[in-house]
Amino acid sequence: IENMPIFKEEATIRNGAFKDESIKELTLKSKSGDNLWMGVSIKLFKRNMIIAVIFLIEGILVLFGAAGLIVFLISNYFVIGPLETIKEAFDKLQKNNYDINLGQVSGIEMREVFKSFNQMVEELKLSQEKLSKSNWSQVKKLEDKIKELEGEIHEAEKARNNLENKLKEYM
Repeated sequence: IENMPIFKEEATIRNGAFKDESIKELTLKSKSGDNLWMGVSIKLFKRNMIIAVIFLIEGILVLFGAAGLIVFLISNYFVIGPLETIKEAFDKLQKNNYDINLGQVSGIEMREVFKSFNQMVEELKLSQEKLSKSNWSQVKKLEDKIKELEGEIHEAEKARNNLENKLKEYM
């Protein structure tokens, strides 16, 4: 009413009915003495409020759905994807394949995990090579010892044969 200078500051609101429908009646008095009457349907108002609430709920659900999708995509890119890469690398390690380098990844935490994993694989590879060389040198030593023992056995058999021959001659 303040922004409408032709009206007095008198307004009344009361419950009413129009064609068997509940309405709110608004009456404004003009400075000239005329009345401005307006009726607002409660039924229509309630219906429009229900529609507005439904649209609001739908909007909120769409926002939550979009936010959930964004969270999923971000977690997939920064967490799930890198974890799958690490799992595949562990599968290769189980098969004694040490030629693994996870490369680079986004995110500080995963970058550190990948870096540590790559270092671990490199250390495993070096340890495996040392172990293999160590085992090979032990195998070589054993082979040399076997040849030496075979030679001693051969000499012992010769000596035994010589003794048997001398015994036969002596008897």
